[in-house]
Amino acid sequence: MHRQIRNDPSLITVDDVPPRTQLNAVLRELLLVLRMDVGTDDV
Repeated sequence: MHRQIRNDPSLITVDDVPPRTQLNAVLRELLLVLRMDVGTDDV
């Protein structure tokens, strides 16, 4: 099996992420899901 190895490090730049409004919406939804998941563990 062959795997390419690059000398330069992989970097995530601002061009790789969605616009701030979309990113905030995704993060907000994730936090809501995590809160609901944590809230059900108390039962």
